[in-house]
This record gives sequence, C-alpha cells and structure tokens, in this order.
Amino acid sequence: MERIIKLADNVTLYEKKDDVFVPYKGIVEKIGLRGKFHMLINRENGDVEEREHENLIVDTGFDLICDTLGTNTQPSDLTHMAVGSNNTSPNASDTALNTILDVRRIAAYAHTPGTKVFTMITTFAAGESTGAWVEAGLFNAVTTGEMLNRVIFSVVNKASGDSITATFTITLS
Repeated sequence: MERIIKLADNVTLYEKKDDVFVPYKGIVEKIGLRGKFHMLINRENGDVEEREHENLIVDTGFDLICDTLGTNTQPSDLTHMAVGSNNTSPNASDTALNTILDVRRIAAYAHTPGTKVFTMITTFAAGESTGAWVEAGLFNAVTTGEMLNRVIFSVVNKASGDSITATFTITLS
C-alpha cells in the first residue's frame, strides 16, 4: 500500500489502494519547530533591559536535526552561540551570521525530560562581543559547523561595561 500524505491544515489526506485514491483513515502527526531569542541586558550603570524575538530555523538547522535522527555518523551537538552586526533579513538558506562580533561563545544546553522544549544559554560578559548587536544564531562548532537558526532584531548597543545573558528557547510541537 502506498500512502500519499500532505501535511497542511484543512486538507483531506488520501492513500492509494489498488490504483485508487481513498481518504486516509490512519494517524497523522505533525511536527513543528520554533525558536525565540531572549536577552537580559545588564548595563554598566545598573539599568536592566529585556528583549525577546522569534527566530528562523534555517535549512542547515533542519539538516542537522534530520542527520541527528537518521544517520549512523552523528553531527556535532549544538554548543555555541554567536551575535553579529548585520541586519540583513534572515533567509532559510543562511549558513552563518553575516558579521560576527568577536567569537562564538560556548552555550549551555538544558532540557527537562518529558517536555518539548530545550534552551541554550550563555553570558556575554563585560568586554566581550561589544558593539551594535542585530543578529544571533546557534552553531555546532566554534568555527565553521552548521547553524541551526538566525534571528535579527533592532540594535542593542553593548558597551564594554555591559553584560548580556542570551537564551535561545527551541520548542517542538
């Protein structure tokens, strides 16, 4: 039996039986993946700001997920976060940030079993990655490697005395 399934809302699914398409009566599951980027900005003068933005899971990110699930040679884990200064709109074909500030930072992974959420968090301390932040992403290597996602946002000017705790929250649904 050959099944043809289209994952879209308000669409009748069909399967092919004996060269005839009939309504599919089996179980259909959808999987979704979305991310948010949160910044807790601690200014040198004691002021605190928070920002949160939706991000785009890029093609290399979906490849990374598929390869993790389906190959014998596992790709490297997500380990690093980077920020940058180029606000070109995110595109599914992006493979890196456009202009990285400083270097990629190690990010800590956290996941509670039984949930569909994981986080990657790091702190950019005073003196690290200073400048005009407008983009961020997660990577599976300190250099090169695959990028999972990319987000752009209105400028955050990180001065040398500021620190920023940055968190990506990735939710499966």
